[in-house]
Amino acid sequence: MKKLLPVLAAWAVFGFQACTESTSIGADLIDDGAFPDSFVIDTVQMKVNTFTADSIQTAPPLSGIPYLLGAVNDEACGAAAMHIFTQIVPQTNNISLGDSLQLDSVVLQLDYAGTTLYGQAGAPASITVYELTETITPGIVYYSNKKFAFNQVPLGYLANALFTPADSITLFNKIETDQNGTDSLTYFKAPPHLRIKLSQEFGNRLLAQSGTINMADKNSFQQFFKGFYIAAASNGNTVAYIDMFGTYSRLTLYYRQGSNKNRILNFPIGSLSAMTNYFTHNYTGSNAGTALAAAEPNGQETVYLQGAAGLGFSVELLNLNAYSNFAVNKAELEFTALPTTYELYKLPTTLEIMSFDTIENVRNRIITSAVLEEETASDGQVLSKYKFVFSFYTQQKINGDVVNAIEQVFLDFQRSNPNRIILGGPQHPQYPMKMSMVCTTLQ
Repeated sequence: MKKLLPVLAAWAVFGFQACTESTSIGADLIDDGAFPDSFVIDTVQMKVNTFTADSIQTAPPLSGIPYLLGAVNDEACGAAAMHIFTQIVPQTNNISLGDSLQLDSVVLQLDYAGTTLYGQAGAPASITVYELTETITPGIVYYSNKKFAFNQVPLGYLANALFTPADSITLFNKIETDQNGTDSLTYFKAPPHLRIKLSQEFGNRLLAQSGTINMADKNSFQQFFKGFYIAAASNGNTVAYIDMFGTYSRLTLYYRQGSNKNRILNFPIGSLSAMTNYFTHNYTGSNAGTALAAAEPNGQETVYLQGAAGLGFSVELLNLNAYSNFAVNKAELEFTALPTTYELYKLPTTLEIMSFDTIENVRNRIITSAVLEEETASDGQVLSKYKFVFSFYTQQKINGDVVNAIEQVFLDFQRSNPNRIILGGPQHPQYPMKMSMVCTTLQ
């Protein structure tokens, strides 16, 4: 992946080109009295190019930041899949469950983060769980393109299931015996979470470690069992947000010990476990794939953005030295999401723009961010837009204080953001990308 300075937590960048034509201030851009004797240059031309993004850091985990699990298949941006690698840990040291142990079942559980999904509501998802054969280490930085070795024989499989982050689950609690000796089952409502039943062979293998050195402590256990690869089938069209620190993010063994039924042993995921997201993208046959294969600049009419280390785009401003006699009071870059492209795939809340040094090959500066906003056009159509304001940076480029730099745009905080967005490029016939500068002539 391209170098990133340590201070950067996310990236995005813009770029632009310039003409010398200017117009008077428009009332829709700024108050008439805000910058007396100013004028608007709104013919700034841009060279725009969609590209595949670099991998992004997905470990160590960050508190409150969900992990992604699922897939999206879209004619615009192709196939994307989000998988999880994770460890589990024993709840206590020196676990010894006694003799005459018999497994009932073993279930991997994952807490949902929030009540929403990304993608197609009601679309089924298929998840396969594998056992890692490669060590994953807590506290180590891993990136979204890191794939760990695993045993190809699945431990469990969830076929064509629905993610249900808003629905509670009824679970067995315990057997209660009344005064007449009659047993009855009691149940309770658990918060929404995903449940994947694993193989009896695996459960028996874990249960057999009771009282052995493998259950002595966390390190001993993780040498015995390295963790899970939770893989989403790439043909799905929905993504769940997973809380890996949640109470129900754990492995549960249901077993009997002699005549004692309904025993439970939990192995939580939690803060002591290593975990990371693994993202894959395939743009073959998609609109974005066609753009990526085209000669640069490939985004003059349409540009594509995608989270989860998918797609970014650059914007190059040319000939800014033509404005060296002007002071920039306000510089604004405006994007419009193409209508009818986001009914199914909700738009991201925030985009970021960053400066990319073309000599050092490094993103060295977060310029600013833009938040999704709605604007009603003159014909009554409601448009979704993002507006970047970066006046000081633009002045620096005009003055020659920022050199050998183009700007790049990305989704904000991609590690938990699978969204995609299709924007009009600078030559789009209806919804063009626009760069405007409110300037004053230097005396």
